[in-house]
Amino acid sequence: MTEIRTFDSAIVQPEQIGRFASGCVVAESGVVRDTLLSPCLYHNVDLRIRDSEVVTESCDALFIGCFYNCWGHSLTDSLRYLWVFLPRYRKMLVEAAGNAKIVYVTAGGECGRKFGKNFAEMLDVLGVPRERIIEIRKPTRFRRLFVPTPSFYEDEKIDRHCTDKYKETIDYIIDAVVPRSAAPDKIVYFTRSKWQHGFARKDFGEIAIERAVKRAYPDCEMVAPETLSFKELVKLVASCKMLITTEGSIGHNSLFLRGGGNIRCVIEMLATESISAGDQRGQGIRGGIAQGALGESSRQSAAESCRRSVLPLRHPRNRRVSRLPSKFLAQGTHTVRTPFRLASRANARRKGV
Repeated sequence: MTEIRTFDSAIVQPEQIGRFASGCVVAESGVVRDTLLSPCLYHNVDLRIRDSEVVTESCDALFIGCFYNCWGHSLTDSLRYLWVFLPRYRKMLVEAAGNAKIVYVTAGGECGRKFGKNFAEMLDVLGVPRERIIEIRKPTRFRRLFVPTPSFYEDEKIDRHCTDKYKETIDYIIDAVVPRSAAPDKIVYFTRSKWQHGFARKDFGEIAIERAVKRAYPDCEMVAPETLSFKELVKLVASCKMLITTEGSIGHNSLFLRGGGNIRCVIEMLATESISAGDQRGQGIRGGIAQGALGESSRQSAAESCRRSVLPLRHPRNRRVSRLPSKFLAQGTHTVRTPFRLASRANARRKGV
């Protein structure tokens, strides 16, 4: 497969109203499906628009993806084409695209929104020239459009996969921010207790989870990742021998664990799946109740005791029951009468749910 594909007279389409994450590249042969944030959303859907709505530019451009302002997507989907800026591929990029414009589209109705601070810092670490980046807000046809092969992609079963280039990208970020020195020695739990969305908390039950983690690992540090800059975040995770998180985008930060003795434990409370990549990165791309090589029996029992402190609850919207062993489900499940995602037995009782 060609490393950087060339499409003559191709169109970059921004997200269409009422069609989430429909921004993509449309070539003469049709939609280039890997340029969609999630191709499965638009299986057998014609996303092409009328030619009368297309603006024509008589120049070349390099397409670097569909960006969605969610940290989990920033570490996965938004990185899929950025391997071309790594030093070992830069010569190939210059030979193929020269000084072409660098273009992207957004998802989630965020047209015109600036990059988040941490995502912008990550682009700088990768050497992406932000001064040349242009957001496409109207359907635009370019003389030639260059699209790298994706290093992170979704198959027809909505399973997500990564290539060696994706791992190279992550490793480059770690090595650029944290020089190899002492062995990882920290145990860290990423808490959501300080994170708020609008007027409300995102999760319930965080205090109970923190207490359970602290009982299992007395030396564990409780850290709110949203208070860290990108480089601070990478340095902290790279120094961890164990990173503990709940399910969701917060767990994607485990990508920055160093190889070797690193361990990741995920407390998963919903019947959802998450990315688990690493060294522990890269060995698994599917989420689970607990991820990581819990090699020592003491750690394994501690992680188990930590998980047992959390009551599986039913999601209030879709009623899906969490994938925990039957001995947990035998304790009974409860419906949470709130739009929030997680809850613990203790908080559910206190709130009369």
